[in-house]
This record gives sequence, C-alpha cells and structure tokens, in this order.
Amino acid sequence: MIAEFVLGTFVQQGATVEEIDWGIYDVLGPEGDLRRLTFDVEVAQDRLDCELVSIGTPLFEEIQQVSRQQGKTLVRWVPMPDIKVPGSLSEKVAKLIHFVKCRPPQVVSWTVEEGSAVLFRFHVVYQMAELVEEIVSVLIDCGLLADITSLLPSLEAQWFAVDPATDLAQDTKQPSLRRLQPLHSLAESYQQAAKVVSRQINQRIDELQREYHVQQQEEQDQSDRYYQTTLMTLRQQLQNAVDASRVQRLKEKIIATQTDWDRRREDIARSYNIVAEVSLDQSVLYLAPVVSIEATVQQRTDRWPFLLFYYPWARTWAPVVCPSCNTPVTKLGHDNEGWHCGCRE
Repeated sequence: MIAEFVLGTFVQQGATVEEIDWGIYDVLGPEGDLRRLTFDVEVAQDRLDCELVSIGTPLFEEIQQVSRQQGKTLVRWVPMPDIKVPGSLSEKVAKLIHFVKCRPPQVVSWTVEEGSAVLFRFHVVYQMAELVEEIVSVLIDCGLLADITSLLPSLEAQWFAVDPATDLAQDTKQPSLRRLQPLHSLAESYQQAAKVVSRQINQRIDELQREYHVQQQEEQDQSDRYYQTTLMTLRQQLQNAVDASRVQRLKEKIIATQTDWDRRREDIARSYNIVAEVSLDQSVLYLAPVVSIEATVQQRTDRWPFLLFYYPWARTWAPVVCPSCNTPVTKLGHDNEGWHCGCRE
C-alpha cells in the first residue's frame, strides 16, 4: 500500500514509473531527474543503488507533504508495542462463524501482521430547495474489502504521525511486521467505499424527502389555491362577457393560466427532487497491526484452512466475509470451488 501511494503520487506529479526488477522502480521526474526506489528492506540491503522508501524516511515524508497540499491521501501509522491476543481462540472463532455441516473450527496458529485500512471522506452536496452539505466517512479494510466504519473512533484514537525530524520514543517502537497478503488496491477499496456511501446517500435522500414533504405540500397547496381562485374568477368573467373579442381574450387567458399552473406544479416537484453530488474530499491510509488467525475446518475426512482476523487496536474481530462475494457473513458452506455464503447456488 505504501508503494502504491508513493508511486501514485509521483505519477500525479507528472513522473514516469517503471518496475525494472522485482521490488525496484525507476522514477523519471518531469524535469528529467531519475530516482531508483524500493520499498523492501532486503532489496535495499542487497542493492546499494536503490533508495529505501518506508515510514519515516525523508522521501516518504516529502511525498506526505505533497499529498497534504493536494488534499488527497495521508498515511498514518498505528503502533502497538504490546499486542494482546484473546484466549480460547477456537471457542471464540466457533461463535464468530458457523461452517455448515462441519466440525467446530480449530485454531492452528496465529501471527501479527501489518494490515491496511483506508478512510475515505466524501463531500456530499444535496441539491434541492435548500442546499445541504455533509462529509460522509467510510473506512474500508484493504485485506477484506469490508466496511469497518464503526471502528473508526478506535483507530483515530491511536494513530501516530511519524516526524522525520525526531526519533520515535523507545516505548512506541515496534518491530517491522510482515505485510498482510493479499491486499486489495486503493482503487478496489475506493470502489467498495463508493458502494457503501451510495447506500448511505440513498438513505439520507429518503430522510430529507420525508423531512421536506410537509413544506413541499404546503407550497403546492398555496399554489393550487391561487390558480383555482384565478381560474374561477376568469370563468365567471367569461360567463358575463358579451363582446366577442373579450370572450376570445378570456378563453386564451384561461388556457394560459392552466398551462402556467401545470408548469408551476412541475417546478415545485423539481425543486424538491433531491440530487446528490459526491466528490472525494480526502483519503487516509492507516497501517495497523492485524492478528492473522489460521483455523482448520473439518467435514468428514476433508480438512480446509480458513483465515480470520482480529484488530488489537479495537479489541474486536474483523468481520468475516464471503470469499466469493465479499459480503459479511455469519455462516459459510464449502463446495468444489471453495467457501461461499450461498451466493453461488
């Protein structure tokens, strides 16, 4: 995720990026300056011609500053020097997810890895009789493509911004963690966040329509009373008219008034027809420890592995999602193609 963020920022600035070898990138700047970068510590140790980019390095902080100025993506680190894993893991996993026609899962091992989550802040403008503006936040787990927005307060309470000018305090240092694999791209995470925010916007539109329904109805009733009174007066005048030219003028006026009434009805309905305009205001990439738990699930003589995840920074389990459709689930079945929630039936 760091590589995608850094290289993406270079491309936005007009640079050309080429992967010349595994984990090694040549970045040609718009002014012709060439930098050879790597995001892997072992590669940097073997290749002295490569510049290592990681949290706290000068280049990473420079890219961070560019992103802040653009109002795009920030990167935040969540240190946890003392990670505690719940006890009785097999029992807790069995309560978390039910495997259809299988024995209760047995935890085989667990490791602490570096996970990623992206916070997308969307600027939403609801256009109607009155403009309503809101910021909608969506937090997506990049490993699961799951919506974990409800855990945002826990995450924001613990993030740590690395200052390159000062060394980290000893008690906040944390050994480098192996990156959780596989991770979905920022683009895939954004698409998932867009689906989530779309549902929230539709719900908000329904709320606003209910909220403004009375006001719309009052405005429509006032308009109807005006045109009904006006048409009644014109029709009475038409009945009393004798002059042929006056009769013709009144008929034309009645038709024009009725047309204007219909147009006014449409205008009122249109003014309360809510349209939402959405734009990405900012995104924040959080790098946080995740406990990866490997369990074994048995059905008769068959055994299959299954991975679950625990967020130590929130002291809660990551949602279990269907590997086939990425939908949060509480039970899964198995067939020849693997685990699924019934979405393939």
